[in-house]
Amino acid sequence: MLGLDFGLMNFGTETREEPLSSTIPDLRVKVENSYDFLSGDILFRLISPNTDALVRPYVDACSDLTTCLLKLYYGNGGAPAPIAIYCGIPILRMHL
Repeated sequence: MLGLDFGLMNFGTETREEPLSSTIPDLRVKVENSYDFLSGDILFRLISPNTDALVRPYVDACSDLTTCLLKLYYGNGGAPAPIAIYCGIPILRMHL
């Protein structure tokens, strides 16, 4: 048996106006940060084919990946344009 699970969770968005330059404080842009959490799991299970048994032994192998994403947008009036997407350190684990 093979199982896959993926998830994306947004746990916050921040919007603020910042001056584009310190020498021209009246020229302001809208800055938007979006904080996301990405995760995924893969499960592989070997199970006894004997369906008549009272107890069916099995072995699981599981691997998961977890990382944090920060997306940064800026704009002035129109739709914000992405300027950076930062990835946290991905964590990969194996379980038997």
